[in-house]
Amino acid sequence: MGLIAFNCLNLPPTTHNKLSNYCIAGITPGTHEPSVTTINHVLSPIIDQLLTLNTGVNIHTHAYPNGQLVRVKLLGLVGDVVGTHKVAGYALHSATCFCSYCDCTIQQRSKLQIGRRREDKVVRAQAINYQKAKTITQQEALVKKFGVHWSELNHLEYWDTVDHVILGVMHNWLEGVLQHHWRYQWGFKGACHQSLTHVTQGDRIDEEESDYESEEEAEGWDDDYNLQLGTAASLFSEREQKDFNRLLAGVVLPAGINRLPLNLGDTRHGKLKAVQWKSLYIYIIPLIVPELLVLDVEDSKKTSTHAMIIENITRLCRCTQIVLANEHTKADCNEFRSMYNRYNDTSRLLFNDTRILPNHHYALHIPDQLCFWGPLMAISEFAGEWMNGLLQKVKTNHVYYSLKRLALFREGSYSPQYFFLILLYP
Repeated sequence: MGLIAFNCLNLPPTTHNKLSNYCIAGITPGTHEPSVTTINHVLSPIIDQLLTLNTGVNIHTHAYPNGQLVRVKLLGLVGDVVGTHKVAGYALHSATCFCSYCDCTIQQRSKLQIGRRREDKVVRAQAINYQKAKTITQQEALVKKFGVHWSELNHLEYWDTVDHVILGVMHNWLEGVLQHHWRYQWGFKGACHQSLTHVTQGDRIDEEESDYESEEEAEGWDDDYNLQLGTAASLFSEREQKDFNRLLAGVVLPAGINRLPLNLGDTRHGKLKAVQWKSLYIYIIPLIVPELLVLDVEDSKKTSTHAMIIENITRLCRCTQIVLANEHTKADCNEFRSMYNRYNDTSRLLFNDTRILPNHHYALHIPDQLCFWGPLMAISEFAGEWMNGLLQKVKTNHVYYSLKRLALFREGSYSPQYFFLILLYP
């Protein structure tokens, strides 16, 4: 089940994401997610209403007995990438032209570079050509070439097909980039994976250091790794994951910060929530990683693999702080760009055959998103996902009235006055 909902950006960021300030405009039919064709049929009546609201409606109130002209415009489209691409008229991230912001192709994705920026008028022309195509074969050829299909949103002349598609940081950054690093680069994915093999002691130390190095080895940590391994290798072995969890048990977080399970890397704790990924990279990792990897502060080598691992994760944690911050400057946007590029560079050096996913490319556009929209957490998917969860828990037994009463009134989406209107006009 998918939810189509609106909120008012004229309200302060602290209040416009409250459930009571959302308008539920529609629910996509189940049991499978809608196709491109189906989603346009679902959107059609909503777009008709938006066209009317764009010209304005006269609303009579006590303060304005003669009426006040009110106009409504659709701005940002928020959701996961699959949803926003379908609604906005872009191909999915498995397509050749997968990005809605630039013309990067799937073959160029591994370079982690932004392509030529898409332009609204060009995308609209490509969408119209798709709509005018007479056969499915012609439409498929156009999608393969340009990565664009028709969307009902193109009826809104003020709608910008590029800038008004918001990159959802919950799915892209928290559950995308951060989760991939944790599970596949570091190996915390619920199973024992091959750890990066240690370089032999005789290859890198002299005799007077042998006692100290043997003590390091007894602790299960080494100063360098043989990193030339395939994608099946991961940074932390099972023993090292246990060391991480042992240190995690000693971390005391203030009230209000989401706790993490103490058996990270074990399938029994299930999936981490987005807010838990935030806690992990903002609070936990910066505390624990130095304890694990900095064996001797005075004797630590800047060129060692440990130092590179610390630099790599430090860049990622700093990027996370910028993405989740409540305010930004242009300097922050530039810092994110620099930090993220350096994170990718060190990842290539540390992890052989690093797999570059669409989320890694989309994250390159975060600085532009920050400059255009401001703090992305204020327009993130959290509220929509919360409403999805509420609606999915409602047991209606196919009784429509129960759905309205339970999901809308009891959960606080509408006022008691609205509930009274439902009673009068069911």
